[in-house]
Amino acid sequence: MDLAAEASQNGLLGTSIELLISVGVLMTLLVAMACCGAVHASRCMLRAFIFFVIFGCVIELISVAMAASFRNDAVTNLRSSLQISLTPERYYDAGEPRALGRLMNTVQQQAHCCGIDNATDYAHNGFPEAVNGTEPSFPYSCCVMVSNSGSANHGPEDVLNLEGCQDELENYFYSDGCADEVLSAVNGMSKVILLTGLVTLCLQVLSIVLAGCLWRAITKDYYY
Repeated sequence: MDLAAEASQNGLLGTSIELLISVGVLMTLLVAMACCGAVHASRCMLRAFIFFVIFGCVIELISVAMAASFRNDAVTNLRSSLQISLTPERYYDAGEPRALGRLMNTVQQQAHCCGIDNATDYAHNGFPEAVNGTEPSFPYSCCVMVSNSGSANHGPEDVLNLEGCQDELENYFYSDGCADEVLSAVNGMSKVILLTGLVTLCLQVLSIVLAGCLWRAITKDYYY
């Protein structure tokens, strides 16, 4: 099962897809309404277009304000959700890392970190106790590797010093948590989304101005 399937089980993916489809259908209808209003010089259609676009702008501004006000709560909830998701069942499937496992393995190797707060996140979520010289109580990606190949699947043969990693020795084990790295990536995505929203808002304002000018011109022709 990949990350998309896991997200859909939690309703996240399904809700996102439904929202995107709804927005796409609404924008298509608005564009069609504006085109028909311009072609047929329909003041009614142009008024309706202006109203719905203004309504959409207000909803967007409210959404941005709410997102900003609940940002700290969202970050806290995200951190907690990530912590409780680090279970063997979500991490592995028949010994192979699932989507979440591949993601965490990549982050842990690239950022030199382990878990969300630290390696104990894995022990608290049901990872088996360490077997001396064989397997640590956390993924191998928390260990320093012989060479960083970029692979998302690591085994004991890739570890520089397995016993040193099990003993959580500084030179063989990543002791820092990955929370800052993960949240930094999320913040980066948030900035992209915010920029996209601002560009969209500017285009919507421009469409309101143009539709208003056209409506005014049609109104003048209607009365004169």
